[in-house]
This record gives sequence, structure tokens and C-alpha cells, in this order.
Amino acid sequence: MTKFFDFSSEEMTRVPVWVRFPNLPLCYWSPVCLSKIASVLGKPIQCDHMTSTLSRLSYTRVLIELDLREDTQQSVVVSLPSGLVLQQKVVYESQPKFCNLCNAIGHTRLLCSKAASNIKDGGCAQVNHASKEGVFSRLGPHIQQHVQVPIKDSQEQSQPLTVQFPPIATSTSLVVAP
Repeated sequence: MTKFFDFSSEEMTRVPVWVRFPNLPLCYWSPVCLSKIASVLGKPIQCDHMTSTLSRLSYTRVLIELDLREDTQQSVVVSLPSGLVLQQKVVYESQPKFCNLCNAIGHTRLLCSKAASNIKDGGCAQVNHASKEGVFSRLGPHIQQHVQVPIKDSQEQSQPLTVQFPPIATSTSLVVAP
């Protein structure tokens, strides 16, 4: 088995992810056009059956190979035959959590043990995430949430880490303590 499978610890940063293009004009539903549009986001792999047969007209669905190290685009620019430019929205169906600090799938940089071990100055680290338009962007009111998580350094002293999350649609604040 080891003869055919490499068990090395090479980083896995490319994953298959389904993306949707809601309300894409029908003139772009051919496999060639969808492949060109999807190639802006990653390597196109296939369309789903309902897209290929025009069974569902509210959105197209394409499987792409996504590089998790790259920032995800929330829209792509598509030129219409009339000369107009369409800002096409992109919806990622199930993008895995990825830490760009240790290049591991399963957690984000906020929860990375390597990030926590790098804080030794005794102060608070402020992590800001720009709010990207996503599935929940239409919900409101938008409230900033702050979470304080104590991190212990090598001398077992508790140092708070303040994390600012993107706006969400709740009005509660959460403080996590040991």
C-alpha cells in the first residue's frame, strides 16, 4: 500500500468546493462559459446535473478545486453580450475551515495553537476581520461581538486575547474565561 500512496506531511491546501452563481443569465449556462467563469475562482471540475439539464434556473452550481491559501472572491466580473458588465455573486456551499498560519484544515487562525504560542508580550492581541458580503450579510442589526480568551504562555500566566468578529445578527456579547 505505501508503494502507491504517499503518507508524507505535505500540506493539503486544495479542496473541492461547490460554488453557486445565483441568477446567472441563461446565455452563460453552457459548460464552456461556466468553466471560464469558475476558473476565476479555482480549477473547474464539473457542473451538477440540474445545471447541465437546466432543471433549476435560480442558480448554477459548479464544483471547483479551491486553493484555501487564496482569499475567496465574493463576486466575479462577467461581460454581457450587450457590452454591459455584470458583477456576479458567488456563494460557496461548504468551504472548510483553514488556518493560513499552519496551513492545516480543520481550524482557523483564531483557534490555532501556533498563533496562541506566539503571544508572549503580556498584552492583548487584536484580530480584525473585514466583513465580507456573504450569506448572512442581509441580516441585521449588525453588532460587533468581542470575545476575550485567556492564553497561557510558557510561565503559566494568563494573558487575554481579544478577538473582534465580523458583524452578526445578534445583540449579545460573549466573554469566555477559564
